[in-house]
Amino acid sequence: MQGVLQAQYAAKADSLLKIIQTAKSFALRKDACTELSYLAYDDSSFRTQYILPALAASHKAGDKCSEAVLYLWTGRYSWKYGRFSLAVADHQKALELLSGCNDLKYIAVANRSLGQDFLDSGKYDIANKYLTTSLRSFTELEDTYNVGLVYQLISYMYQQLGDNVASTDALLKGLKSFEEAEDTLGVAVSLANLGDAYVSVENYTEGLKYYQDAVKILVQIDTINAAISYGSMGDILEELGKYADAIPYYRQQLDLGTKIHDAGIQAAAYLRIGKWFVHEGQEDSARVYFQQGSNAYHVSGFSRPQLAELYVEMVNLYVRQKNYASAEIFLDSVHQISEEIQSKLIYAGYYHALQKLDSVHGRWEDAFAHYKLYILYQDSIQNLDDAKKVVSMQMQYNFDKKEAATKAEQEKKDLRQKTIRNAIALGLLGALIFLVVVARQRNKIGKEKKRSDNLLLNILPEEVADELKEKGSADAKQFDDVTVMFTDFKGFTTISEKLSARELVSEIDTCFKAFDNIIAKYGLEKIKTIGDSYMCAGGLPVPNKTHAMDVVRAAMEILQFMEEHLKSNHAEGKEAFEIRIGIHTGPVVAGIVGVKKFAYDIWGDTVNIASRMESSGEAGKVNISGSTYAVIKNSITCTFRGKIPAKNKGDIEMYFVDMP
Repeated sequence: MQGVLQAQYAAKADSLLKIIQTAKSFALRKDACTELSYLAYDDSSFRTQYILPALAASHKAGDKCSEAVLYLWTGRYSWKYGRFSLAVADHQKALELLSGCNDLKYIAVANRSLGQDFLDSGKYDIANKYLTTSLRSFTELEDTYNVGLVYQLISYMYQQLGDNVASTDALLKGLKSFEEAEDTLGVAVSLANLGDAYVSVENYTEGLKYYQDAVKILVQIDTINAAISYGSMGDILEELGKYADAIPYYRQQLDLGTKIHDAGIQAAAYLRIGKWFVHEGQEDSARVYFQQGSNAYHVSGFSRPQLAELYVEMVNLYVRQKNYASAEIFLDSVHQISEEIQSKLIYAGYYHALQKLDSVHGRWEDAFAHYKLYILYQDSIQNLDDAKKVVSMQMQYNFDKKEAATKAEQEKKDLRQKTIRNAIALGLLGALIFLVVVARQRNKIGKEKKRSDNLLLNILPEEVADELKEKGSADAKQFDDVTVMFTDFKGFTTISEKLSARELVSEIDTCFKAFDNIIAKYGLEKIKTIGDSYMCAGGLPVPNKTHAMDVVRAAMEILQFMEEHLKSNHAEGKEAFEIRIGIHTGPVVAGIVGVKKFAYDIWGDTVNIASRMESSGEAGKVNISGSTYAVIKNSITCTFRGKIPAKNKGDIEMYFVDMP
């Protein structure tokens, strides 16, 4: 459904948007916003097509609650794709609006969302504040399902901090909440988590049985957790020395991840299969799978702890192959992530890999010092006293459950019901539900957590980012044929003098966010913004033959958005910008500039001419050069303007694109 809503969803979305735009009842509008927010979560065009108009209508009506619901959606969408700074901004806006709504449940949701944003950014102190506030609100509301969800996030936070006792305590409290909510998925995942509990005390045979029971349920209701469980089952078989039996489970995990287009699941499977090949002595195959895992992690938006683990495995592989230069590069990346996240798990992996590298270079004193640090962090994670406390807590929980079940059955004197309750009680022992799949990923070869703080990919194209990580630098490249677009707001200075600073920034942000969504839809690369000017290009960093058409169609959609936005603002008595758009096709040079706050940029006469196309155009029109027209003329109707003088460029043939 990516890019365009399926027909049945589009009709429903149109109906909901009409309610939001016309209904006088705030309660009705809020319900419509809630339903609209859950209708098409994975559609990249949904925000521009429905959410922005819904936000404008809600703001115009002074309906803060409906606005907040929509901001919760936009924040959740950004979080899903690892854009945590954008997610934080939208969730904070939602929380601000909700302060005047007196809606405790949505306030709790906003606090939980902010907690998760900061948790995935590695800012655990801030995350804890929001999660604690959310937990208090959901508890007051007696919303046991959401209480369970918050406890799982808290458990993951403590897991990353290396506090197994606090993590298990939160898990068991969350488990109790899910039991009270009678959540079927919680029961299934709890069986898998009970398998983890047995694995933690090295009872692998029993742990495998519980995972097998879990998978029977999960394959019917939750493909993601089923895939995760397949990976864990392979881990257990490896612990039992059954390496040949483990690989089919890893393949099943990869197949499921590929089937549902889940790059995070695929990344975890690639990592496992790569490590399996290392064990089998097939190092070239291992390197291929590790590289595929790295690519998948970047696509998936997984959190940086999982990426650090993969890099540690690549360091170990390169050390085995005596490719020490490459090992150093990936080790530096692990160190950067460890400093950023401050996770004991990552520090342990970093110092262990560093100790190996020191040893091969004969740096014995450094190797010994780093080995001691590795042991220090490892012991803090796998503290024997903590392990005993965790097992004790699980046993006490089990005992309490059995006691409660026995008492209830004695009162009811219903043997059949007693059997069912005891079975459920046994099945619900354990820990780790839903979002703590990452904790399972981190304990052995790590469990996947589907978020990311991949800031580098928000700055650079993926191909350039990969080259930078691989080599420590990225070469400038010549592109013989790309299409460059510039936009600029007419009368920006005059209008900006009439707006407050906040209103001005908000207006530009609204427009540029819409532009971002539109060019993403057409596969274009955003280059930069300078004040009120927006620059993007098609045909790079991966060349293609459709870039001219892609850029022109994106320009037409941007123009359509600005026309609708202008009408909406005028209807509300607000100032609004008109836009000029210029496009030119030709060769450029592209690469990274600077050493601090570096950026991907393009240079060449093509860029200058594209800028002249914009400045020589008219508001509300797309002005293209003759070279662009030559490519698109058989597909898009244009009006010839003649040869028009352009500053420092002489006379250039120009065309206006005819809007439908």
